[in-house]
Amino acid sequence: MQKPSRHNTSFGKEWEVLPTVDSTNNCARSKVASEPTEEGTVIQAMHQTHGRGQQSKLWNSAAGQNALFTLVLKPEFLGLRKMSFLNFAVAVACRDAIARILPDSEVLIKWPNDIYIEHSKICGILIENALAEKARFSLVGIGVNVNQIHFPEELHHAISLKMISGLDFQIEQVIQTILEELEKNYNELRLHPGLQRIREIYISHMYQLHKILPFRHESDTYLAQLVGVDPLGRIVFASEGHTMAYAHGDIEVLWKR
Repeated sequence: MQKPSRHNTSFGKEWEVLPTVDSTNNCARSKVASEPTEEGTVIQAMHQTHGRGQQSKLWNSAAGQNALFTLVLKPEFLGLRKMSFLNFAVAVACRDAIARILPDSEVLIKWPNDIYIEHSKICGILIENALAEKARFSLVGIGVNVNQIHFPEELHHAISLKMISGLDFQIEQVIQTILEELEKNYNELRLHPGLQRIREIYISHMYQLHKILPFRHESDTYLAQLVGVDPLGRIVFASEGHTMAYAHGDIEVLWKR
């Protein structure tokens, strides 16, 4: 694939590539704390020694083979109560970008923000907040398995673009495609009707949507139908005419394969 233009979007006009870091989110946090940082700045790493996913899980990635980056955003227009919509927008953007790259694959969002193809994970997202000189930044960390074809045994559910297509991909082009989708969704978040539309798109692409799934909550196990997410980002199940909504960390979904 050809080397991308970094000026297709306002995101990525400031784009720093680092050989090895502990995590791109940590680097971005240090940057916004120590110097003026433009919204849309990208911090990319060729290798992360301590990449992180949800609930402090490590993100394992072979050096130089995957898209590992953090996008710095300043979504103050959302307000704290609507920050879940940033998660919706980012997850949908990553899903749509990967669907563009792999048009013959069904790409889904596994709540809250992993991207799956069939039952295998291809992309992870970690959104964290930071403060700098009274400005609130959101650090959108994204990892996409691109050209890696061998993963540790404990990551037997991982898959990559190359494993699916048999092709090698230019990592910056993958990132650029994600940035294009991200900027489109981010701009739509500024429009009030756009909030609901982004959530509806997220729900329409949810992994195992409408399936009857077991889940654990407060040491008890339940069985209910997955029906979507609410505006707070909580997963919603339905059973016997009643709905139940749970925040991430309060529930363990026992996903079926």
